[in-house]
Amino acid sequence: MSSSPLVPTTAPAPAMGSNLHLEAFPPELRRMILFAMDLPTLHGLIYASPVYYRQYRNAQVPILSSALYNSLGSSIKDAMALKLARAPAFTATRSKEQAYDILQAYNAIRAVDDMTALSMLSVAEMEQIGGFHTRTVRHIKAHFILWTHDNAGAEFETPLSTTEENRLCRALYRYELSCQLFGFLNIKDGRWPADRRHREWAPLEILQHLLYKFEPWEIEEVLCVQRFAEGTYATLVEEEHQIIKERGILDVVDDEGARFHGAFDAYNSVFTTDMVSRGLECLYNSIYQPKGYIATVWEELMELMAWHTQPGLSEAVQRRVQEQRRDWGVVEDVRDQRSDDRDPLPFYGDFENGPPKAWTVIWKGSYSNMFGEYLDHHDAKLRSWGYVMWDASRLESLGVVRKLREVRGSLAKDDPRALHEGSNVVNFGSSDESDDDDDEDDGLGGYADITW
Repeated sequence: MSSSPLVPTTAPAPAMGSNLHLEAFPPELRRMILFAMDLPTLHGLIYASPVYYRQYRNAQVPILSSALYNSLGSSIKDAMALKLARAPAFTATRSKEQAYDILQAYNAIRAVDDMTALSMLSVAEMEQIGGFHTRTVRHIKAHFILWTHDNAGAEFETPLSTTEENRLCRALYRYELSCQLFGFLNIKDGRWPADRRHREWAPLEILQHLLYKFEPWEIEEVLCVQRFAEGTYATLVEEEHQIIKERGILDVVDDEGARFHGAFDAYNSVFTTDMVSRGLECLYNSIYQPKGYIATVWEELMELMAWHTQPGLSEAVQRRVQEQRRDWGVVEDVRDQRSDDRDPLPFYGDFENGPPKAWTVIWKGSYSNMFGEYLDHHDAKLRSWGYVMWDASRLESLGVVRKLREVRGSLAKDDPRALHEGSNVVNFGSSDESDDDDDEDDGLGGYADITW
């Protein structure tokens, strides 16, 4: 991982070879090039070319803002909240009161448009956000894409669309935000901070204060990232199982001195839960470090017995927690009524703030406020496909639409919304539907030609 800053502090050496023709462009054209770049491309160019570096320095704020937006899109607002959660003022204590302040600030950031949010950032703050994105997020994003198409058994034939990029990017930042606020981070000498009692979050609080800011399919986006992290750690542990065994990390010695290697299964799930809660940087290090790194981390955690036991995303989306939210009236929201009445929610096309095709397929074009464990019972593979991330055309090319229809058939037989039916429930569909449904049955609602 590169340790160089996002922006060089001094001009690079004169360009050689292939950079010369770019430097010969007139200033107006060079300016257009700089404004069209994303963060990694801008980073590379201004490190390589003294001409572009000088022009960048003369208009640093607008060019860096443009590169940041070209890379993050509307996820810039999620990244801004994450910046607060990664700041030393919070990480030193991670008190619940500070976390509440960050979540309130997140609400305020989400209430403004993207350009207004960008204008709130200083150059130093933009460089902090850009550095984390360039060093960590973009690499994790690439691994997520490979992981999902391996699980689906098909290649990604085309680059991600802007909508797909934005869905995946916001999911990564929201996942990281949850890890910073509720995860197991910054353990000092194997001990929890003295204020551990202030750090305990009930699953309902996590749902209420963070996840319920998002639409149900957006919550599923975050859960797809969590499933990716779980699957990645499971693979890494499996690859290093023999190393763990050879080091005797999990050996148990009985009273007669006999040594047994029988604790692996017992600790494996605990280790995975712990590591998943530590966020994207920990995941990045686990992927890119040499073989033996996972075994070393496992050994250190075993010596410290410093395991993460706090509730996290998985607990927050359990069925009982979602029922508590409704029954206790913690969050009053029209989504529940829309879900109870199964209001129409057709697929209008792929755009960032609308439901993806996969969501409208499994709920047959009607609104559902059910997510998390409600879907686990019907197909555990949904999230391993990254199903809510992709545009309609990619779902077809990955060959998962038929599998989604099978999930829909299962939901039709056991629709969780039936527990809270309203008075104007629309027909969700018979349980003996054919897999060869037409577009209207997929929730297109007669608007298949609309793509905005």
